[in-house]
Amino acid sequence: MNITGTPRIVLNVDGNTRYATYTSGTGTASLTFTYSPTVGDVDLDGITISSTSIDLNGGTIKDLVGNDLSPATFTAPNTTGVKVNYPSLSMDFVYDADGRYSVNGVVYDTFPTFLSAVSGTFTGGSGTFYNSSGNIQTGTVGTPRFEYDPTTLQPKGLLLEGYTVNYALRSADINLSPWVVSNGTITANITTAPTGTAVAEKLVENAGTGDKEVSQAITVTNATVYTASIYAKAAERTQVRFRSSGGSSIFTLTGSGTAVSGGTDTASIQQINSGWYRLAVKFISSSTSETIAFALINGGVSSYAGDGTSGAYAWGAQLEIGQTPSSYIPTTTGTNNRALDNFQIPTGTWFSNTNGLMQTKTSTNNPTFNTYVYDIVTDNSNYMSLYKTASPISARFDVVNAGSTQASILQSASIGNIDTCVTSYKANSFKISRNGAAITSDTSGTAPSITSFKIGQSRFGVNQLHGNMRYFKYYPTQPSDTQLQLLSQ
Repeated sequence: MNITGTPRIVLNVDGNTRYATYTSGTGTASLTFTYSPTVGDVDLDGITISSTSIDLNGGTIKDLVGNDLSPATFTAPNTTGVKVNYPSLSMDFVYDADGRYSVNGVVYDTFPTFLSAVSGTFTGGSGTFYNSSGNIQTGTVGTPRFEYDPTTLQPKGLLLEGYTVNYALRSADINLSPWVVSNGTITANITTAPTGTAVAEKLVENAGTGDKEVSQAITVTNATVYTASIYAKAAERTQVRFRSSGGSSIFTLTGSGTAVSGGTDTASIQQINSGWYRLAVKFISSSTSETIAFALINGGVSSYAGDGTSGAYAWGAQLEIGQTPSSYIPTTTGTNNRALDNFQIPTGTWFSNTNGLMQTKTSTNNPTFNTYVYDIVTDNSNYMSLYKTASPISARFDVVNAGSTQASILQSASIGNIDTCVTSYKANSFKISRNGAAITSDTSGTAPSITSFKIGQSRFGVNQLHGNMRYFKYYPTQPSDTQLQLLSQ
């Protein structure tokens, strides 16, 4: 066959007409047609070929002696495996050590080059995080924290947290005041801590009878939700107690670890690595002073006759406001805080005020307030927000234009698990789907004009995600419900 011009094959990409254009093969019996996706195209269940007749598009297809081949037809191949996913903005925070990004098809392999390309800003990053070795590492101011699971060493994505204070003093030195030891001794710097350095300490029981405990009294605000946490590792004793003033929770430091709540505390445990666990108790303060205490357990009890040598390791105590422990904040003689993370991107050619879709994959902890996945905003009267509500726990998509709520739709959510959530907008059509659930929609309203994306925070610069973002993608279109739901799986 001899080809002139640019014949093409008509495709259906999620209801949109697209073309695969002739690119090579003249003079042979085999022709090649190429489809170049349009930014925003998405079809996750396979594109279809609209017609088995080639659209000449002003060109010609002739046999080798010059006769027109009309109509020029072909047998359509199976295209169910030909899937399209072409966001105009993509931020993949788990691709490698510092992510992979694209804007209108241009790829950026590092976070700084991407941030420069989109005129974005990032501040914060000074807190701690689990690095690729599973150890606790202190971040660098102004540098994002790309975190890993401390047990599996799999990437968890960008860690985004708010301002938090650790009220426990001498967090890594339970041998020093204001810690008080009862019926035991502390051996300092005896084993490797979760930081990978030999700075962890050991609570060793004495030979007398009584609670073998190390404790600290801390000034707090009455009637406030707090979480106390500490890292612990078994030695001769494999069970410990960690508590607030009114608590008595018991933890087993073997296998994946177990936590049994006691008293007024709600206990949880996280397996770290190298035998370490992070113990946590949530409680509501009942006065302006609370005591956190770490004790040895033998035979299920804390008051027993010790042998003078047995014990367990401890390091990294923390007391903070909120319902779950955040990243570790080291302290010495005074309290210490972690600055909030602030990540913003102005809108650009990749964005559409008319219609669009946001796809996110995150995991969050559960503070006492709403946590924002994003807030895309012009001002306090014009914004679209996706956030997790604290009570009840749900993913909520709010749309406000000129100070008037256009949509407020939600789906049930969970805390600690990975959530893929898709939200989309256009005039009289606002939608949300979480983890493949049926779409919840609002069929009236006007989308606001937007100038900035605030990632992992609210428009006020607070209410951070308090968790990890694996990716964020934006499409300048509202696809079909089928594609929207597939994107949320």
